[in-house]
Amino acid sequence: MPRYRRPLIGALVAFVALETPLLLWLVSTRTMAHTASLFAEPAVLMMLVDFTFVVGIVFAWMLLDARARGSSAWLWLPALVALPTAALLGYLLRHGAGRLVEGESSPPTVDGE
Repeated sequence: MPRYRRPLIGALVAFVALETPLLLWLVSTRTMAHTASLFAEPAVLMMLVDFTFVVGIVFAWMLLDARARGSSAWLWLPALVALPTAALLGYLLRHGAGRLVEGESSPPTVDGE
C-alpha cells in the first residue's frame, strides 16, 4: 500500500465516525424550520460562503488534475456538492495522491504548462 493511502483512509474513517453521529443528532432533535432559521445568522452565512469558495477551489484542482490524467472530474461534482470532505478523500484514494506526495510529476497548472 502506498504510504499516502493509510493517512487518507484514516481521515475518511475519522470523518465518517465524527460526522455520522452529528448528522443523526441534528435530524433527530431539530426541525427543518429551525435548521433553515440558522441561515439567517451572519456568522453561519459567512462560514457557508467561505466553505463554498473552498469547495470551488478544490473542484477546480480536481478538474485540472483529472485533465492531466486524461479523465473527467465532472462525475465527482455531485459528490463534492453533497459531501465535500468525503468526496475529496474518495477522489484522492481513487486516483492517488502519490503524484503530489511522492513527486512523481509536477501538478497541473491553470495555464496548462
